[in-house]
Amino acid sequence: MAPQLTNIATMAPSKSKYQLIARITRIWEVPSTESGQPNSLDMVILDQEGNHIQATVPKRLVNSFKEILEEGKIYKLQHFEVAQNNKTHRPLRSTPHIIKCNPFTSIVEERNQGQPIPKYKFEFYMLDRLQERTSKTDYLIDVVGLLTIVEEKRQVITKWGPANCRHIYIQDQSKQPVRVTLWGSAADQINEQTALETADTKVIVITSTKVVYYEGTNQIQSTYGTKMYVNIDIPEVNDLLASDVLSTNHRQRELFICHGTISEVQTETDWKYMSCTKCKKGLQDNMRCNQCKETIEYPMQRYRIMTTVTDGTASATLVLFDKEAEKIIGKPINKLLDLYEKEDGKGRIFDILQQCVGQEHTYRVKVEESKYGNERELKVQKTMTTMSEKGKGTTANDSQEHKQRQDGNQASRSTATVSNATTVTTPQRKEKRKRNHGEL
Repeated sequence: MAPQLTNIATMAPSKSKYQLIARITRIWEVPSTESGQPNSLDMVILDQEGNHIQATVPKRLVNSFKEILEEGKIYKLQHFEVAQNNKTHRPLRSTPHIIKCNPFTSIVEERNQGQPIPKYKFEFYMLDRLQERTSKTDYLIDVVGLLTIVEEKRQVITKWGPANCRHIYIQDQSKQPVRVTLWGSAADQINEQTALETADTKVIVITSTKVVYYEGTNQIQSTYGTKMYVNIDIPEVNDLLASDVLSTNHRQRELFICHGTISEVQTETDWKYMSCTKCKKGLQDNMRCNQCKETIEYPMQRYRIMTTVTDGTASATLVLFDKEAEKIIGKPINKLLDLYEKEDGKGRIFDILQQCVGQEHTYRVKVEESKYGNERELKVQKTMTTMSEKGKGTTANDSQEHKQRQDGNQASRSTATVSNATTVTTPQRKEKRKRNHGEL
């Protein structure tokens, strides 16, 4: 007798009893930590009733099944086993069972299904409740938040060897920014270019994440099953896009990414400052540090370069300190300090600073309240170097960095205006910027 057609909610542990029509909403390989080869092929499937369940294909059958399965498509499944899901790091907390495929399992694409099946279903956890999931291994969580920062991908050394990782930052209605660390292939699902695309506001869904407590905060990390979706049409995303998540009654610290070309190095202000050797803050004329509340006997001079950055339609003044200034100048500050004492040293330093004009970069910028009135100061936290179309303006260290990143950056860049470049843009801010186009 043919298996009975059923839905996920009514299934109980059994062998080959059911027939199911469902959509694969997510699919991923779980690699072996030793060989890196697939240990299993896992999926989340969703039926027409809106219920979902994890399904798994064992190692010996992965190659057979992965050729015929595609995320987003609808299939008819037969001759599978339903069992209690005793796995750790389960992608779903609401479903106690799991579908196990075997050599007799049949999975065939269903083109003429009746009632439509949704494309997505998630089990979201609010970001202000992350402490409830710290270091828990029973199930993973899905999160949704406004994307505020996308950092460069980098390689780190772990106990399993070298690994790629990328940090991004999100926030939801709780308005508390949360750092997300994307490991391995998850780091390639999103990049700096995402922050520069046409849409100002991006709400991102991140699935199958775990929570860790690190550096005094609860942070999110990806897993093998992590998938990311930007601005998809679901109620949670639409609610966040329509919310006042970024509106404030007062100016507050902001982070954003912008892209542009240095059109001027402002030489009417000094290119260096006396700093505290402990906190790097600027000192008063009497060499006193207000931050550390002490007089510094041997202060250190550091870069403070004021640059005008433009994308051709608007411009802004960005301040580069210390190592970020050294990146674009291509020389440590002690080299310029040595020149400063020589004949025509000031003129030679002027020429060196002017060589920065024409350089094209992507910047991660922190906007802070200035201590002077209501002004804001745009401090560059991170400079991500690219080559300009004309190939000019690269420092000695840039060419090697660009060569390493070139393969992953072939897509044409959407140049965001510097003044409109925040990746956390509310409609209110957008309208304000339209009225003050080109100003910050």
